[in-house]
Amino acid sequence: MNSKPNASSSSFEPAVGAETSFPNPGRLIQLLSSIAVMPGGLESKRFRVASELCLDLKANVLISQTLNLAHPGNEPPNCPAIHMHSREKGWQQLPQSLLATEFSDLSRILQDLTNSLLSPNSKASSGPEGVKLFSPVPGLLFLADLTGNRLKYYAIARLNDRRAFSSAEMQFAHDFASMVPWLFRAPAHTFVDTEVEQLSPRLKSILILMLEGEDRQHIADDLGLSVHTVNSYFKDLFRHFKVNSHLQLIQKLHHLNRDSPLLRSDNRKS
Repeated sequence: MNSKPNASSSSFEPAVGAETSFPNPGRLIQLLSSIAVMPGGLESKRFRVASELCLDLKANVLISQTLNLAHPGNEPPNCPAIHMHSREKGWQQLPQSLLATEFSDLSRILQDLTNSLLSPNSKASSGPEGVKLFSPVPGLLFLADLTGNRLKYYAIARLNDRRAFSSAEMQFAHDFASMVPWLFRAPAHTFVDTEVEQLSPRLKSILILMLEGEDRQHIADDLGLSVHTVNSYFKDLFRHFKVNSHLQLIQKLHHLNRDSPLLRSDNRKS
């Protein structure tokens, strides 16, 4: 991976990431809460999660691709999407042609990794479903999920800083991606949406405030309740959605926002 951007790409600088310590567990809760209320569909939320992970790892290039393997040869492959981050411009999508020019070495590595995953003899493809993580060269992480006839991967690269990702960083990337399964797969919303519709007006109010990132004290203040009562309502929500924590609840309801028809007052059941 020796190629570097040419003059046309020189305005990009290494991304400003997290400090040397990794985000605490509250970081993921905060991120997923903000994603729950952001506009846009699943793909925009996927990009937000992947790009935040990229910045946490002090990387500045994010490449993603989805391959539908159900009918090989019958449809053109989905081309990789390349994004680069700079302090001045934030995230920008770059032309795919750069993979064949400035990023040719990176392109070859990604193609080799993809082929190895799809090989009939691949241990990764024959193993249990879940996130697969590789670091084939310093400064590159390859996170992939091969489920059924669909392969989706994210390549995270430190383009201008080829330091190897540490074992702690790789573990963090794996844990992050594994905790957000919809980063790779489309979730089944139908059953969850039915569960939302069955909530009482009070529980829907609690849910809306939670999805806006409010903590329990602020929810209590907003609704004129005691924290003890709000805690009791949260227990009801956990039981209703069959989860054990605030984080699991946000993960399950990431596709909702306060304007969702499921949370409108005229849909609330008393």
